[in-house]
Amino acid sequence: MTGRGPLRAGLAAALTLLAAVAWLPLFGRSAAAVLAGVVLPAELAGAVLSVAAAGLVLAAATRLEPAIRLLAELAVLAGYVLLVAAPGAAVVDGPKRLLTSAYPVDASGPELATVLLVTGLAALGAVEPALRRRAALLPVLAPLLLLVGGCALTASTPPPPWVAPAFAAGAAALLAAARIRPPAGTPAPGGQPPGVPASGVPAPGRAHPTAPGQAGAQAPGRAGRRVAGVVVPVLVAVAAVAALAGPGVTARLGRTDPLDARQAVPQPVTPRRDTSPLVLYPALRTGKARLAVTVTSREPLDRLRYATLDRFDGGYWTTGASFRRAGRALPLGPTTTAPVRRDEVTVRVDQAGPLAWLLTPGRPTRVSVAGLGVDEATGDVIVPAGGTVPAEYTVDSARPVPGAQLLADATPAGQPAGQEMPEAGDLAGRAARIADGAYGYPALLRLADHFAHDGGYAVATGPRAPAGHGLYQIHRLLTDRRGTAEQYASAFAVLARLLGYDARVVVGFRTGDGRRTGAGYRYEVGNADVTAWPEVRFDGVGWVPFAPVPAKRSAAPGPRPTSTPRDEPTPSASARAAAPVPSAGAPGTGTDGTAGTSLTPYVAGAGALGGLLVLLLAAVPVLKAVRRRGRRHAADPARRTVGAWHDALDTLADHGIRPAPGATSGEVVAAVPAGYGAAPAGLAALRDAALFAPVPVAPAAAETAWQHADGVRRAARAAASPPRRLLAAVRPHRLLRRPE
Repeated sequence: MTGRGPLRAGLAAALTLLAAVAWLPLFGRSAAAVLAGVVLPAELAGAVLSVAAAGLVLAAATRLEPAIRLLAELAVLAGYVLLVAAPGAAVVDGPKRLLTSAYPVDASGPELATVLLVTGLAALGAVEPALRRRAALLPVLAPLLLLVGGCALTASTPPPPWVAPAFAAGAAALLAAARIRPPAGTPAPGGQPPGVPASGVPAPGRAHPTAPGQAGAQAPGRAGRRVAGVVVPVLVAVAAVAALAGPGVTARLGRTDPLDARQAVPQPVTPRRDTSPLVLYPALRTGKARLAVTVTSREPLDRLRYATLDRFDGGYWTTGASFRRAGRALPLGPTTTAPVRRDEVTVRVDQAGPLAWLLTPGRPTRVSVAGLGVDEATGDVIVPAGGTVPAEYTVDSARPVPGAQLLADATPAGQPAGQEMPEAGDLAGRAARIADGAYGYPALLRLADHFAHDGGYAVATGPRAPAGHGLYQIHRLLTDRRGTAEQYASAFAVLARLLGYDARVVVGFRTGDGRRTGAGYRYEVGNADVTAWPEVRFDGVGWVPFAPVPAKRSAAPGPRPTSTPRDEPTPSASARAAAPVPSAGAPGTGTDGTAGTSLTPYVAGAGALGGLLVLLLAAVPVLKAVRRRGRRHAADPARRTVGAWHDALDTLADHGIRPAPGATSGEVVAAVPAGYGAAPAGLAALRDAALFAPVPVAPAAAETAWQHADGVRRAARAAASPPRRLLAAVRPHRLLRRPE
């Protein structure tokens, strides 16, 4: 292993660690946390470091054939994975589970084993070619594939923009290390230059590599440098364009959603029941389908979410969710500028009935039961087909709690592509008349007040209450002015869509007043508590619920009307007075608890690149010191002597004295100013003797050569000003040459 081997192997391992940042979202960790000093998860870092350490130790301390060394490194990686992840026989299902799971995945089992194997193999593919002096680009290929694979799997939560430029800079450093070539006149192992036998006399027919006219021998090196000189800028440019302009390019191509590799794989998770929950509303309301659950919470609750329905075909509201395998940690929703309320509830299912979704106060972020299914868009959690409803589970949830003023200033989101409305007759004109020229939140308030207060509507109760929520039932509601929460929620959502807003219907359950306990509140929820309400999406805020159900009833007492949580803004005229005080969170807090507005990723990227530049500059003196120590303590006196000569050449080059390429030792001495004394001439004589004399070099001569090299260094520092000495310390010029 040559002196540059450890350097290239270290750079290759560091590049692999940087590429592994793209896999952080798999475990629910933000890649931006790297900027804040958070290291990679120990499991991923261990996979890279164990392989790199094994390769370095085996290459330095043994004479194993590369193939045997490769097998040993693979054994180390396999043992590490089995020890850390303990996947068992399910390890073969790891890739499929990754492609069919919602992120974050649990950091254990076959999913973690797959990521560790991929990361370790990438480290193996980077470190081993670096140690074996393969093609310069080969150690970059495996980390690049690791980076691309991570980005393809985590497209919905990609790494920050600084990762691609930083990776390009690391690749450039690795390629630059590959360009280091042995200076002319470097002795081969054993103390003699290439082409010179142990006697010190050049072999017949072979000129010394430093002899004039042999410049053509360096042509392959120059060709390699030309190739690297083209490849490195292209790599940097492509990475920068991909990081900075990629979203804009895909947007121009008509794509607004990220290209997620999981979209190409069928998702095997389907709900326990395939009937739309809103279709079951009449059966639940009348008691034909029975369920009973007990909910305990620390804070008071008003209602529980059950299922989100975002597709309407004119007859039914259904869900377009794609459910993926869920772990205990669940996908976080988009960040919001609104305050966020967090709830933790425990649900005990006394009678499951038709339940197929989990009951939660808001968007769930963690659940105590694994093996369920989750839709990453809505956060809905289902019991998979063939499974049973958990008898008891604890769920953490988060929901935005925007104030009335924030909503008044916010912009409702438009309908996404593929959400075209069916032919609705005169409903569009009815919606426009109700809005009466208003836009946004005021228009939606008018729509809610029309049903709840101003239009003379009432809640229908009893067994003869209308059922269904299609266009026919909406027309009947507008004519008869009586219906259930099923019709009111559907009518509001359809009219809001006809006004151009993104609206949906949520099926859930009211909790009622509940009972105060020592630890919080206890609620008994049954089938008669079923309800429904509409939600509208606001840019930067999230989904906001509205309450179009009127308070008065048209018949005997029946199910309670939908109400709005006390800590949410009531979307009615009374809510215009003041915004509510949030029970949790703070302005600018996202649903994941992080700041909704913070330093832009591009400023963070510039800071990361600046920090990388500082680290690279700081590494130059360290690398020079390591190289100087290696030369000075070489085992062979001839190599130590030639190393002293090259150390002096490095010192002169750092201080602006660079003899012409191929210059003889005498020409080098002539180019040195007189102020350097006799040290350059004495060192040149010892170097020539080491290379061409027929007798071995004495250890004392090597020591004298280093005394002359130290004299050249002292003279150069004395002749330079402090700024020039600092510049000389960080100049990497002669680092880009092969070691002696």
